[in-house]
Amino acid sequence: MSHSLSGPILDLDLNRFKVIFTLNTVGQSSLLIVYQYVKRYPDTKSIKEHLINDFHISDEEFNKLFDRSMIQVIEQTPKSGESYDISLLRRCIKVLSEFYDPSSRKKGKKESELQCKCQKLVDKRNQTFHSFSGLDNDAMKKEIETINNLIDDILSSLKVQFPAKTTELSNIKKDTDDKISEILAQPLGKYEIKIYLAHKHLREEIPDFKIRCKEYGKIKMLDFLSGCRSLHDVKLLYTEVIVRQSNKYLENNPIKCTDIIKMATEDTILLINSVAGGGKTTTFRKGISDWGEGGLLMSTHDFDFIFPMLFRNTRISSVAELIGDLLPNARVKIGTKDILHCISDPSYKILFYCDGYDERNKNSQKLFIEIRDLKEKYEHIRVIITSRPESVKYLYYHRGEKLNIDHLQILGILESKRKEFLLKYHDELIKAGLSSQSTDDLLNFFDGCSSRHKDLYSLPINLAILSWLWGQDRERAKTVKSAAGLYIAISDILMEKLVCRIVQNYPSIMENICRDLDDLNDLIDQFKENMYNESLISLRHDRMYIDQTGSNNLRSVCKAIKLPFVELKGAFLLTKLEWFTDLEDSLELPHKGMMDFYSANCIASKLSQGGRTIKEILLELYNNDHSQFELEKYQNVLLLLGGILALKDASLVANHGPEIIQLLKDTGIRNNSQWYDVFEDFNLNRAAAEQFGKLIAPSLDIEDFEIKSADVEILATLIQYVNIDSVTLDIDSTDTPAQLPDLVNVLRSKNCNLIIRKIVDNNLTFWNSIT
Repeated sequence: MSHSLSGPILDLDLNRFKVIFTLNTVGQSSLLIVYQYVKRYPDTKSIKEHLINDFHISDEEFNKLFDRSMIQVIEQTPKSGESYDISLLRRCIKVLSEFYDPSSRKKGKKESELQCKCQKLVDKRNQTFHSFSGLDNDAMKKEIETINNLIDDILSSLKVQFPAKTTELSNIKKDTDDKISEILAQPLGKYEIKIYLAHKHLREEIPDFKIRCKEYGKIKMLDFLSGCRSLHDVKLLYTEVIVRQSNKYLENNPIKCTDIIKMATEDTILLINSVAGGGKTTTFRKGISDWGEGGLLMSTHDFDFIFPMLFRNTRISSVAELIGDLLPNARVKIGTKDILHCISDPSYKILFYCDGYDERNKNSQKLFIEIRDLKEKYEHIRVIITSRPESVKYLYYHRGEKLNIDHLQILGILESKRKEFLLKYHDELIKAGLSSQSTDDLLNFFDGCSSRHKDLYSLPINLAILSWLWGQDRERAKTVKSAAGLYIAISDILMEKLVCRIVQNYPSIMENICRDLDDLNDLIDQFKENMYNESLISLRHDRMYIDQTGSNNLRSVCKAIKLPFVELKGAFLLTKLEWFTDLEDSLELPHKGMMDFYSANCIASKLSQGGRTIKEILLELYNNDHSQFELEKYQNVLLLLGGILALKDASLVANHGPEIIQLLKDTGIRNNSQWYDVFEDFNLNRAAAEQFGKLIAPSLDIEDFEIKSADVEILATLIQYVNIDSVTLDIDSTDTPAQLPDLVNVLRSKNCNLIIRKIVDNNLTFWNSIT
């Protein structure tokens, strides 16, 4: 598609471009002269060959001195440096100066006068390039005079450093003045004007783009629950989460979530992972909206552009399509090819913020590879990716040869912030008409929960669900003890609401089809069984929607059981109108957590029929192509499956619990807290506790083993099966957990070294007895 220049090219624009052109030509020539004077090797040798051969540095050490695009220029253009741009010449001058004078590398030592003057010219180039306001003739002449003075200063410093070259440098200065006069007099070429206008139009798009990015701050609260469709400001609900660098265990200090974006560096992909509902997407949306609002909270103001990318999007497969979608006006005016040319310029600072790597598909994976390649080539581009833990290893496979991954892990909401989150969230539900319950009563209930129970609500999604459940049925909310229990409670309430709607709005169904409510529930269960199966199929194919075949199947089920499809799909799924598919309704899985819950229910149902193992059920999804099987993607499904089986039928836990534990080991679970959840979700009696305790114990990470208040209840039983020499107690509750004496007695019997880190407790008699 061709793109014409929009609007007339004004003299003011041409004047601005002449200033830019002066910097890129005469300015470049000036730094090239400095480089040729400073270097101590002939033009037949490159700077890379010089440093490796004469200073005996390795290729790896050289690659740390220059960014990837600079290295490509050094390796593929003439060794004299004549094709180097201002930024690369400045970098070469600095690197050579530090090698020739090692004392200049000392921390705190100021750069030489010549170095400072070279940097001023680079700064002027960057400042000029970021402004696209027109210049009248007087302003243009003043700008070029400033550039000429900077060049004059550089040449003067060279005369001091190389007095024998004074005459030669004077002649160079005269040539510089002649070139500037020629630039002022000559007309501009079409290509130069085209590129200038491309940058100008791109800059003009920023204000509107920022307004659109502000909309990322509008979120739907639990939009997968019936009736929750109102938008709310992410600032009202966003709270501090615990973040740590998970590949630097010796530096296991929490990181402020407001500092996350600062950690995206020139040579790394920043990976943020957490379990479903841990706050990845909310943090993503907060970062995008913060940039739109000025970027002061999340430190996004340094970026010229932040491009949001959703891995679940199936329509976009290239960076050109992504940016064209985000900047439609620029796409029309200058075309995606010229946009790509613009963003490759190092004077921009660009962030690709990519959400949901675990939801990737063929197209979004292709898009990510292109983003990665841009990142490898251009140092001014930053990349942040969010993912669930089970998909992290696949990102490492595709990170590229030259990039490292800096791995952050969101652990949940700070304990001190959980009540604040509940307060804000439930008050928002009340405003939206989704709860008539007392927020104070909810907070009092939360205060009364055990440490272990509160730990369930470390995840934002679980706190949000608790708030919603409290508004729907506070007594039911009080009984929930596990993640599976949360989703079961949601499912039960949605089912009850659906039954009420059908009874009230479709009297003929109760008159002609169902004898009673039990009959109606049985018919709806048939639909749910098929929906669970379609969810598992969608998970297998890495998509958050049910394809057309699955949708047709669910329609057929509703037709067979004579229940309204519009009601059943509305109760358990989201409907998205797809304008590009002849107005077909696309059925979406409501949330990754609900998708996993539906899929776990499908497996539980198949297990209750007997004759197959869990792994056999999963492998059936792949027909005969088991090479595509990725067990890791089912990790959260397996975590939920144990809780579902325990609540459904204790015998299923006894039969399939060992396989669940082994499969979870195979998915790579390393988090002790997740193993504690598995142990608790199985709802074990004494005999089963011993059986599963012995299976789980070897998988616990016992290095620097620490027991917090929330862990005491589980470990009082589990610790006896753990082979451990030293334990740190980090009890931070106002009352001693009831099971703590039992736990300490087991530790005594194992002759463990017991370290007590901190205690805020009123039971001094007990603590004195063990210290």
